[in-house]
Amino acid sequence: MQRTTADNIDEISVDVSAPSGIYRYKSSNGNRVNYTVTIEVQYKLSTSSTWLSFGTFDLTSNSPQALRRTLKKTVTRGKYDVRLSKSSSDYSGKDTVSETVYWTAVRGRRNEPVVSFSKPLTLIAMRIKATGQLNGTVNTLNCIASPKIRSWNGVTWSSGQVTRNPADHFRQVLQGNANARPVDGSSIDIVSLQDWHAYCETNGFTFDLVATDQKSVYERLTEIAAAGRAAVTFRDGRWGVVWDIADSPIVQHFTPRNSANFSSVRAYTDLPHGFRVKFINRDNSYLNDERVVYDDGYDEDNATKFEGIDFSGVTDKDLIWKHGRYHLAQLRLQRETYSLDTDFEHLVCTRGDRVRVNHDVVLWGAGAARVRSVTSSPDGVVIDDLLTMQAGKTYSMRFRGADGSSIIRTITGVDGEFNSFQFSDAGDLPAPGDLAMFGENGFESVVLRVKSITARQDLSARLELVDDAPAIMDADKGDIPEFETGIAPVPDYRASAPSGFSYVETVWTTAPATSAIDMAWQAPDAGAAASYIVQYRANGDTQWITTSSVSAPAIRLVDLATGVYDVRIRAVFANGELSDFLTSSFICAIFANNPADIEDFRVAINGDIAMLQWTLQADQALSHSEIRFSPAVTGVTWQTAAQLRTNVIGSQTQVPAMVGTYLIKAVNYAGLMSLNAAIVVSTVNPLTAFNAAEVLQEDPDFLGNKSGVIAAGGGLMLDTASNVFDLVDWFSVTDYFLSTTGYEADGIYDFADIIDLGEVYTSRLTAAVGASGVVSSLNLFDRPDWFDVPEFFGLASDSLWNVRVEVSLTNDDPTGAPAWSDWAELVTSDVSARAYRFRAKLQSFQFDVTPIVHSLGVTVDMPDRVIAENDLLVPTSGRTINFSPAYYVLSGIAIVAQDMQTGDYYQITSKTAAGFTIIFRNSSGAPVVRTFDYVAKGYGYVQ
Repeated sequence: MQRTTADNIDEISVDVSAPSGIYRYKSSNGNRVNYTVTIEVQYKLSTSSTWLSFGTFDLTSNSPQALRRTLKKTVTRGKYDVRLSKSSSDYSGKDTVSETVYWTAVRGRRNEPVVSFSKPLTLIAMRIKATGQLNGTVNTLNCIASPKIRSWNGVTWSSGQVTRNPADHFRQVLQGNANARPVDGSSIDIVSLQDWHAYCETNGFTFDLVATDQKSVYERLTEIAAAGRAAVTFRDGRWGVVWDIADSPIVQHFTPRNSANFSSVRAYTDLPHGFRVKFINRDNSYLNDERVVYDDGYDEDNATKFEGIDFSGVTDKDLIWKHGRYHLAQLRLQRETYSLDTDFEHLVCTRGDRVRVNHDVVLWGAGAARVRSVTSSPDGVVIDDLLTMQAGKTYSMRFRGADGSSIIRTITGVDGEFNSFQFSDAGDLPAPGDLAMFGENGFESVVLRVKSITARQDLSARLELVDDAPAIMDADKGDIPEFETGIAPVPDYRASAPSGFSYVETVWTTAPATSAIDMAWQAPDAGAAASYIVQYRANGDTQWITTSSVSAPAIRLVDLATGVYDVRIRAVFANGELSDFLTSSFICAIFANNPADIEDFRVAINGDIAMLQWTLQADQALSHSEIRFSPAVTGVTWQTAAQLRTNVIGSQTQVPAMVGTYLIKAVNYAGLMSLNAAIVVSTVNPLTAFNAAEVLQEDPDFLGNKSGVIAAGGGLMLDTASNVFDLVDWFSVTDYFLSTTGYEADGIYDFADIIDLGEVYTSRLTAAVGASGVVSSLNLFDRPDWFDVPEFFGLASDSLWNVRVEVSLTNDDPTGAPAWSDWAELVTSDVSARAYRFRAKLQSFQFDVTPIVHSLGVTVDMPDRVIAENDLLVPTSGRTINFSPAYYVLSGIAIVAQDMQTGDYYQITSKTAAGFTIIFRNSSGAPVVRTFDYVAKGYGYVQ
């Protein structure tokens, strides 16, 4: 068998194989034994006819395993023929043998480079021993290869180093053998590469790439720079990189005063929940892999929206995660690109530099100006524009100095527009002409980064800027913060409401009793309000009452009845925005509470006058005091005493002196009385005695007419409102005393008789009432002691019942057709009338309470009267003496005669309550002239 090699070879190799192995299987005992096959190899130049010995294959084996052998020989360069022949004889015995051998390959090798390249090139040569699993040609090969290039070691650039730092590969692309036009060192910003090298080393950034695709130098540099979070620059004819450095110096300030044509473009993208990053994983035998980098708040359980992204040259799974977080942060925190035109002031800027910007288009700051003049002691400036401030806020003003530095000063806000400002802190002062940025403290400007600079004519340029967002660099160390606009927080007017509500109640009117409420509150935190809307309503109502708008945080509401009110207040800001409601309530209670009890009630008797004095508690709702009197000196209650004075102003008054009990209560404008009466008892008789001209005593029989009242057990009480005997179902009620509706609310008892004095007399009317209140709904069986109680059914509070005596009077003959006055509560006082009629009114203020009147009477008193005259001349015809006014009852007359002779005497005739006639006679009975004195005593006045 013969084959021919390729031309110009320097080495020949021949491969043979026995796929089924070489062995002899002895039939006598079944054992496999060695067997040998010999193959002879010869070669010659293709141009020669002489065969030369190449060598012999002696294939000996006793196994069915495949057998492979190779012979190789170095030859003179040329083209050769190679032939093989089996030199051992074929087996012809009874045993089974395996001796089939195949010529599998003949190779010719040429000792010269495989690739002809003018530049240094690294090649890989590989020789593999064939096995049962590996034979034929190797189609794929994996290896880990690292170039030896110049690398920065912190001091110098050292050649022949294995490095993964992106900065080293960046320089290699610019100056390495793969670059057809390598640049010299002067065309590279070596310093920026050295700094970037340190930055990548600190952050662990690496670049590992098998560059199998063709790219331009710039594209490859961009690829490398991205692995170290940098960007390629070409400035002043030199290649370099820029990257974001936290807190790098501010190189320029821009405002509308030194820029124009400001614009902004925002990408309203649907942010993914994470990135799917495909990469070659060096920790997994450099196989293709994928890592999912999630945004904050998402994981494999809830993330549904993904985007793909590649990080060329990054083979570390941890770096993949860091770069993914970095780019997620960029999507969230650098969503907008800003552009502006400026003149030569852009010259200090390069891509990646930080600048400060104040602009009204995006509400960065509250205005910009230039300094017109500067003052010191106190520090301040005058600028060339008006700027607005609000009280309660702190502002800052940032100045760009001539050297580009920033001077920041603080200002305390006051309401208004100003061009002159006084600083509230200490610090450096700007100079006239300096650029000024103004705004709320911390929001006078924002920090942006230069994304690109497009040069224009006349040294002008258009700058593209993005948010500085330093948190992007820390996205792989924690949560990504929310995007900050740099705009001074716009108040959430609706969420801000007035606060600190307070009120004071005062008396507005006394008839009727109404209150005034002076309300005050604090302005909302969102800022000063232009006005306030105030609404109120009675608690429980649905309709709000809106008051007049007020500009100050205070208002007075007037003419309010007693009760609980809801109130809500909202601010109206200068821009028309409305705040949330302050909701609260207030109580008009001045007239709702009983006035305090009167203290230190005392009486002083002076003749017929009783001077009553007392101490009042301070109360703006107090109207007057009411005084009552009872002739009893013990057991007197407010309900059983008669009115004496109903509208007493001040803390003292004069009343008739009487023996009995005086009671007093304070009364407010709503008619509420103090809960407890102050009591003072007088046992001093007045100088002028009173006589009971007429007395009506109704108890115990109570024979007068009754309406809503009944007489029972010697007492008078309210009747029930329904009759238990009218019930269809007696078991439908729980209390037979009260039936279904309890006692009547009020009832009237008319005295059985009237009093007719016969003439119109001035009299003093006094009522005497003995009564108590009982509660009929008490469960008697719940009482532990049935006998240790003053009232079997249970005493009721005095506030739950009342008894009052009312009087109606006339000056006419009551037996005719008299004109009676209206019924009025009997007040202990002096009254002029001929006839009187009386009634008692019983009242209940709770359905199960009734007053029980034990005693009920009225006395018509008339005071003693004494009339005296002296030295009255009586002629012989006699003299008539008239009493003016006439007595109601004449008690007697005392005569003292003057100039009487022996035997003289006087005669009194026609003696009545209106007067008498007197005549003097001598001993013979003849009338004589005499003088006399008299004293007449009685009571009552005829009007």
